Amino acid sequence: MRDNNRMIRLVVVMMASLACGVVGILPVAAKGPTRPGPHPAHSAGDGPGVPGPGSAPFGAPGDSGPSTGPAQGGPGPVPGPGLPGDPFPGIGWPGDLRLPDLGDLRDLGNLGDLGNPGDPGGVGVVGGVDTPGDSTRAHPPTAPTPPSTQRPRASESRVWPTTEDPRHHGAQIFQGWGLDTCSAPPLDTMRAWRDSKYGAIGVYIGGDSRSCPQDHLTHSWVHKVTTMGWRLLPVYVGAQSPCATNPNHRGNVIDEDDIDGQATHEADDAVRNAEDLGMERNSPIYLDMESYDTNYRYCTRPVLEFTQAWSRELRARGYLPGFYSNANAGIAQMERARRDGHPDLPDLIWFARWGVEPDVYEEPKLSSGAWRPHRRVHQYAGDRRETHGGRTLVIDRDLVDAPVAIIRNDA
Repeated sequence: MRDNNRMIRLVVVMMASLACGVVGILPVAAKGPTRPGPHPAHSAGDGPGVPGPGSAPFGAPGDSGPSTGPAQGGPGPVPGPGLPGDPFPGIGWPGDLRLPDLGDLRDLGNLGDLGNPGDPGGVGVVGGVDTPGDSTRAHPPTAPTPPSTQRPRASESRVWPTTEDPRHHGAQIFQGWGLDTCSAPPLDTMRAWRDSKYGAIGVYIGGDSRSCPQDHLTHSWVHKVTTMGWRLLPVYVGAQSPCATNPNHRGNVIDEDDIDGQATHEADDAVRNAEDLGMERNSPIYLDMESYDTNYRYCTRPVLEFTQAWSRELRARGYLPGFYSNANAGIAQMERARRDGHPDLPDLIWFARWGVEPDVYEEPKLSSGAWRPHRRVHQYAGDRRETHGGRTLVIDRDLVDAPVAIIRNDA
């Protein structure tokens, strides 16, 4: 009998143990498979590489543009990585210029095409970079935020929308062919070139990294060329990345011990120069950031922080911050920063990609829904010699759909 009792107790203990095991297992099994998490945000500078100097001459197919700013020359495209290609290319526009209709404000209604599904194109909710074929993206496109009619306070730090029409902030837009050349040409040359297809010209208004003399660029020159019908794209060439591709641009690098102070000082200098030339508030000023290595954070982090501080100060002074760079360097980094939700990015983008058809909305490093409408310039060719009206210039060629300087109506 005692043996039977022991057997019974043993069976009861075994059954109790089995029951406890089942109870412990069931909640785990009920959870089901773990859902894949979102892609981690990419840091600026990762991604596939691009050909380095010497791999292709300027103007050859696939050349991504110069290593330096508009009309300043350089050894070639920046080595190093850019962003993964956007799986949703830009929608483009009809016509040779592929530009929206200047007079039709209804283009604000086209914001449903914002690049990647779930990526609102810079309207304030920004996630990581997703790759083609990602099956975890089941979110419908986020409805865009209606354009604001009131400027935020200058002290605010926020993700500025990159989908508002700049005309809502008083900007004047130019759409068409533009050029930039290292030194502002004399008035006779500007007059002779009025018979060309070009209607806008980039002018270098200041910066310690500006490489060419500006003997003609005065208040009087600005007034007279705009009276001829020219529109101006002001460019400022200040502090550069410590990893600038061209060694000539490493003499004036970003001061990592005082990035905000240096950027604020340069933005104030840019505004003073613009005012001296008769360029009013709501005019753009394009920060020229020469090509740099994007493989390392110590190269890219100062550029982002400098550009943010520069943009904040420029907005506080009533001007529109623009940003020029090689498509595979600074432009790719700004797009990365936009997608990662960084605030205080430039309002306008001027990207250099040479050897391709001119198109402001088909740049593969930019989301099709960001920096539009009327916020882009494409520099599509450089160091080209052209003659019009008997006057010859070496220029870079641009396609413009962006704000231009607003000039005071005085002599």
